[in-house]
Amino acid sequence: MEPTVAELTRRVADLEHQLSEAVAADDRLTSLTACFLQFGNDPLANINLLTALCGQLLGATCALYNRLCDGMLVAWGQWHTPPDFNPVDRPEGHLCHEVIQQGNTSILLVRDLQESRYAKTDPNVRRYKLQTYLGVGVSFADNCLGSLCVVFQKDFIPTGADQNLMRLVSRAIGVEEKRLQAEEARKQAQQSLLTILDSLDASVYVADMTTYEVLAMNKFSREIFGDGVGKICWRVFQQGQDGPCSFCSNPKLLDAEGKPTGAYTWEMQNTKNGRWLEMRDAAVRWIDNRLVRIQVATDISARKAAEEAILLAKREWETTFDAVRDPIFILDEQFRIVRANRETARRLGLEPRECIGRKCYELIHNAKAPAEHCPHAQVLRDGQPHTLEIREDNLAGDFLVSASPMFDAAGKATRGVHIAYDITKRKQAERERERLITELTEALAQVKTLSGIIPICMYCKGIRDDQGYWNQLEKFISEHSEAKFSHSLCPKCLKEKFPELADDSP
Repeated sequence: MEPTVAELTRRVADLEHQLSEAVAADDRLTSLTACFLQFGNDPLANINLLTALCGQLLGATCALYNRLCDGMLVAWGQWHTPPDFNPVDRPEGHLCHEVIQQGNTSILLVRDLQESRYAKTDPNVRRYKLQTYLGVGVSFADNCLGSLCVVFQKDFIPTGADQNLMRLVSRAIGVEEKRLQAEEARKQAQQSLLTILDSLDASVYVADMTTYEVLAMNKFSREIFGDGVGKICWRVFQQGQDGPCSFCSNPKLLDAEGKPTGAYTWEMQNTKNGRWLEMRDAAVRWIDNRLVRIQVATDISARKAAEEAILLAKREWETTFDAVRDPIFILDEQFRIVRANRETARRLGLEPRECIGRKCYELIHNAKAPAEHCPHAQVLRDGQPHTLEIREDNLAGDFLVSASPMFDAAGKATRGVHIAYDITKRKQAERERERLITELTEALAQVKTLSGIIPICMYCKGIRDDQGYWNQLEKFISEHSEAKFSHSLCPKCLKEKFPELADDSP
């Protein structure tokens, strides 16, 4: 049976309607794509684009995205709102508040608004002569945060496609809500970070690793270098630079794949103020997800000056230590040589470094254990200085060894400083003196001496001994001393006794 004209007409009308819906759907898809392509980094701006798109595609009088904020209903997204529209109001009685309270994504359609209860509760219904309300909740993390709505000053019956469009746009707004909350969380984290950094006595700044733009500076850094946010880092923190610093740490903060490698610590003298700084740099993701360099710079000028003074004192001490012409060395608790001056090493035929770690009694005394009266052993026992005179052939001399304690933080003697004063010449002089004394003593022991009053005859010169006998002078002296006599005649006696032999000359 052939279809009637009426049936054919209906079929043609259905085809035209389907074609019209297909064209409309295609147009909406194109509009949605164009809208998404306009999205930027600001979620609120994107929400306004979506709100406007929804109002345009549905041919509404105006469109809103209302959000509960601190107990108030706030229109975050607006399209074609009247000039006198109040974007912030108490939520009670508003249609959008009811959608939010329902907490689901079901479409709320209210027609004949002027005859509904909302004409009394929602101030916008009568003020703007609204006839139709079409709203849907916007959810994030299972929480209904706001309501997307379109309103008409005429009666409007949405199609299934219209309702699907509303749901699609509401989900897109939900995504932007998620981005917005993440952005707010990042901003709060950034603010918390900056608050913490402002409390540091160190210069902290954040710079883009590609453009070198300074994105943030803490209070300490601003006080030293001025507010450099928005400027180029090498112009803010260095002097005389016409491009990125040759010592920039950026290459050390990323691996070959462009991933952060962790903290990098280095030191340098700042070219702008001459202060020594210790920098700790790291590559991190900033709030907008780009890679940045964060630098924490601590002023170590005082430490560097102290280090320089320590190095100078060390050099002076080492020079003095090595200039002493007596052996000096430091021993630990195991009798190991910790430090030895050049004179010690020279006498042992070694370099100073070759003495380190050797046990003194093995190296110096060729012994297997410390001597019984070792001054270092006594120092370790009682923490008092001790001295000892020794003859040490390995050091080629006689020495007065002075051992003084060195204490640890607990006050225990754990090391000892030994100075071996060379007393070889003194000991040689002492030995020579002792030799001479011995020789003289032995010589004197062999000498007989005469002492006291000796009775002698005034005429014959005879001498009376202890027994009362008179003896000739030469006999008495010979018996009481080592003297020997040889007899002869003096010229006077020769003339008197033997004149015939005497010479007539006077």
